[in-house]
Amino acid sequence: MKERIAKIKQHVKDNKQIYISCGVTGVVAVVGTLIVVSQRGETNPLIHSAGNFNYKPTTHNKVTIKTFEALGDPGNVVHDLTSGAYYPSQGAAARVLGIPPGRVSEHLHGKSSHAGGHVLEVIGKAGDVDVLASSR
Repeated sequence: MKERIAKIKQHVKDNKQIYISCGVTGVVAVVGTLIVVSQRGETNPLIHSAGNFNYKPTTHNKVTIKTFEALGDPGNVVHDLTSGAYYPSQGAAARVLGIPPGRVSEHLHGKSSHAGGHVLEVIGKAGDVDVLASSR
């Protein structure tokens, strides 16, 4: 360990001028940058925040929401009387229940007593809040 410390001390002595010149160059670069920035009148958040501990960067977010009117029929809201679940459309009911959409349609038109073991009913068109509110 003593040999290692002796090597480090000798290295510092041998390269003293290089370490000093690098240190001076770094200080000059920082001071020069501060002078240039202050003369331009720009406020750098890093420099500004050094003396102001209440500095908080601001963010301006702009959100645009676009709505599109549905094309065609909005679909039938379907109530599953077996499970109590509501589906936004006949297709959604078929997908969730894992049965063909034709079976759901046949059942809702009275051609079968159930669709995949589920008894379904149409409670209105999607988006018709009055029908949805009165059926629950």
